[in-house]
Amino acid sequence: MKPKMRVHIDTDIGDDIDDAFALTYLLQEPHVEVIGITTVFRNALKRAKIASELIRSLDKEVPVYSGENNPLKQDLDSLIPYHKQINQKKDAQGLYWPPQYADDMAEAFVEVTPAVTAILETVKTQHENLTLLAIGPLTNLALAIKQDPLTMKKLKKIVLMGGFATKRIAEWNIRCDPEAAAIVFQSGIPIDMVGLDVTLQCQVDAETLSHIKNRSDATSTLIQKLLTRWFGQFADRIPVLHDPLAASTLHHHFVQFRHASIQVNLDTERGVTVVSEPSPATSSQLRVAETVDVQAFLSHFRQQTFPDKT
Repeated sequence: MKPKMRVHIDTDIGDDIDDAFALTYLLQEPHVEVIGITTVFRNALKRAKIASELIRSLDKEVPVYSGENNPLKQDLDSLIPYHKQINQKKDAQGLYWPPQYADDMAEAFVEVTPAVTAILETVKTQHENLTLLAIGPLTNLALAIKQDPLTMKKLKKIVLMGGFATKRIAEWNIRCDPEAAAIVFQSGIPIDMVGLDVTLQCQVDAETLSHIKNRSDATSTLIQKLLTRWFGQFADRIPVLHDPLAASTLHHHFVQFRHASIQVNLDTERGVTVVSEPSPATSSQLRVAETVDVQAFLSHFRQQTFPDKT
């Protein structure tokens, strides 16, 4: 039997609902073994507790590590206007309170090892078949690369949700830490970039939301709570499966890629991913998502993540 693909996930779970969907999806993928999860950006500890609760609801055992709160250089005031920051909930330490976090998650277990250390240790021991799925700002990865670039180059691949290949728009994960993204894209590690070109086509339909609501298992109950908190923040939005689509590319072919060169703008268009024809140096290392079979993916996502009751 072919061994399972080993995957480490780096996530900013707690704001948009798609991170929670991606973890729920991938932790049930029969061909994938999730061996660790790290969290990043603006109160990574509370994000780690959300991830830990989700793992517990699935009756899984996966270590969770808290990572970096702040970008390498990006000024948070330029990302989140002050008038919005002052209206955001803060914890006792004055850190941002992710909307999907609740007090009943306070006792959720998180490892004491820092995320960057955990990533490096995982790559050292598991690199023969290790893929890193990055579905948040790339700060943890960039710091790991800066600390030990030779170890990180042993990764099989990085699959990341981020960027926009066909429009000069700064996608959120890249915009939150452009310097980190530049380090990752320049690392020499093979990278698949799953950007807004394809993910924006994959919205959760009303039937799937109703299907989740009618389930009573522990994970669906937790997802319902997270969705309620999400809709409380974004009442006029429809959930988009950005991160689950990226996760699906680990073992499925709903997305078609093309080879490319990728650079991150750090000047006037900060966070824009500039995609061009591949150069000889990057022709085998960098790929960008180009098309997606939307209906096939949506059907697969629902059946694997929230299977019909038997």
